[in-house]
Amino acid sequence: MFNKTLKAAALGLLSVMSVASVSASDLKQGEIVKLEGKTAKVYVGTVNSIVKGQLLQINRLRATNSVLEGDPLYSYQEVGEVFVNGFSKSQYINVQITQGNLKLGDRVKINN
Repeated sequence: MFNKTLKAAALGLLSVMSVASVSASDLKQGEIVKLEGKTAKVYVGTVNSIVKGQLLQINRLRATNSVLEGDPLYSYQEVGEVFVNGFSKSQYINVQITQGNLKLGDRVKINN
């Protein structure tokens, strides 16, 4: 009984430590919600750290094609870049696609 309790406590502690190890910059991202030719609308939640003219990286969740035990099956990989044109409402930014073939749901990495 004591051994099971100890294992459960250790597992809980490890899960909290792994969540705490994610930095604030890893959590800042947006999502492409509308595409029209070479322009897109991105949901960012808040535009506080974004400036007009900023260049942002676009990532997509893709298979890693790794079959090794312990390696992730999927990871976010860079697929393009966008240029911030302006703001739309308080939670969206308008962007110009400068590189890549983007899709709805792609993630925008927001640098501080």
